[in-house]
Order: sequence, then C-alpha cells, then structure tokens
Amino acid sequence: TISISSETSTISSTYGADSTGLLTASYSDNDGIFASFSGLATPNGDMLVLQSFDERTDANGGSERAGESIFQIGVRRPAGAINPQGKTFLLQGVALERSPNGGGADLIAMNNFPIAFGSNGVCTEDPQPGHNLFVSDLAADNGAGGFAEVLINDDGEVQAAASCSYAIGDRGFIQITLAGAGNDPTPFVANGFIAETGDRMVFRAQRDETNDYHQRWLIIASEDTGFSNSLGNRQPDISVAPASANLANSASVNLTATVSDVAPGLTQLTVEWFGGIGSFSNTVGANTSWTAPASGSGTVLLSARVTDGNQSRVFDIPVTYGTP
Repeated sequence: TISISSETSTISSTYGADSTGLLTASYSDNDGIFASFSGLATPNGDMLVLQSFDERTDANGGSERAGESIFQIGVRRPAGAINPQGKTFLLQGVALERSPNGGGADLIAMNNFPIAFGSNGVCTEDPQPGHNLFVSDLAADNGAGGFAEVLINDDGEVQAAASCSYAIGDRGFIQITLAGAGNDPTPFVANGFIAETGDRMVFRAQRDETNDYHQRWLIIASEDTGFSNSLGNRQPDISVAPASANLANSASVNLTATVSDVAPGLTQLTVEWFGGIGSFSNTVGANTSWTAPASGSGTVLLSARVTDGNQSRVFDIPVTYGTP
C-alpha cells in the first residue's frame, strides 16, 4: 500500500502479484476518482502490460462520468543512460490517424519495422511492404464512410525517411526522429524508454502533417536476435512458367519457378514439386520437368510450393495429357 498526500488531495494505491505473473493494482483519492488495473508482468518483472479502468463519483456516491478504459505498458528503467549503438530493434505498434477536418480516421499497425542504431546518434530504417498495414477505415464525424471496414491486407505506403536520428538520456530515455520526405515532409517523433535489460523499448509517438492527417502511436520494440516468427513474416511469392500445358502420352514439359520474398533475413527459399501421376525429373529445385503417363488421358494438377522455412505459398499448374 502506497499513500501520497499533498495540499489538495490524498492518493492511496494498492498492488499485488502472484507466481503466474498476474498483477493487479488500484488507486483512489479524496476527489472521488477510483481506478483499477490488471495485467501481466514478465518473469523478471522488468516489463508490465496493464489495462486500467477509472471513474469519478459525485458527492452522493453516484457515477459522475462514464468510465475510461486505458491500455498501458511499463518498463523498469535504469538509473543512467543505455546506448543501443550496434543493435537493431524491430518495432510493433498501433496508431490512430485523424483528418483535421473531421473527415474520418484510420487505424494503422506497424509490423516488425526495423531500425538499426549506429554511432553518433545516427540510425537507419528499412521499410518494406507489410511493415505498415491499414487495419480499418473508420467513419467520418458526420457519419460518412464505413465503420471499421477491415483492410488488413492493404499494405501502407513504403517510403524511407530523409534521415533517422536518435538521442539518449538518463533513466533510459530515448528519442527517435524520422525526418519527413517526399509526400510526407513532417517528422515522425517517438519518445520512450529502454528497459534496464537493454533489449526492449516502449514509445509513444506522433506525426502532425501540416493541414493534413495527425497520427498518435503506441509502440513496443524488441532487439532483433535473428529469430523470425509467423506473425512478422509474410508469405513468399511464386509463379511458374508455363502456367498450363497440353501433352501427348509420354511427352514432357519443362517447368521453371520464379520466387521472391520481402521478409528481412529470410532469403533461403526452397521449391518443391508435387503431382498425383506422371513423374518429375526432380522434386526439389526451381527447375524441373514433368513426364505424362504412357497411356490414358485426363487432366492432372501439378503443384509447386515455395517455403522460407516458416511460411509457404503454392502455385498450381493444370496439365491435360493423352488422347481423349
């Protein structure tokens, strides 16, 4: 229990935790404000994720206003500064983007956005398709437009900043500034803290375009250790030439797969070939040939699958063979 007194109010706060990492807390003051928190803590207690709810009561004990639900992230900060130089961090975040004239809003997600921290306060960022995703398109203040129209597969604009810089300070403070460029000349400014372990960051960020959209971000960053997960990785792409074929019995067709992958750090792509009948000259590799059965006729669906070790995509090739 923590009590804080001032000339105007007295705040009383309580908290508790158990072995599963569940954390609860509450506070109240003599002005009628009460708030409760619940969430989780990491095993070593250096990071907290909480959801809070608060409300104000009037003099008669009734609710004076609707309750507010707030999402909060906290890190245990060091006493001094931590320099991230030589490390790359992957940023995950969510933002609300609003039109200045009440014309609507968008929810935007930041997905594994990499920033590498160099010397002398200089950083580099490498935006790729899929790092910014439009989550939904919200209605305008006047009711125009759809509400929460899901656009999760719509990649946001890929545009590198003019420059990336950072500054650090005591208690783990860090500020990242991405200078605007091209169609977005205003800077993106993120202020936050580095956890005392040095491998995690939390930020709140903003971008205010002149006479245009305003953005407010909540961002978590973790050090890039080379591990990839399916949430941050996109499917590789594949196409096959020819895309279809018509063969006589025992005839062959040469097949070539073209593959690509925009996911950073996942450059080892493997192509495999599948078919119910006939035979392949080889079943692994970008190039192969398929030979039709010596007798009979029909249509077979051949498949080429590309995988990056985590995600995969399949391309189907219909082949008609033999004489009906």
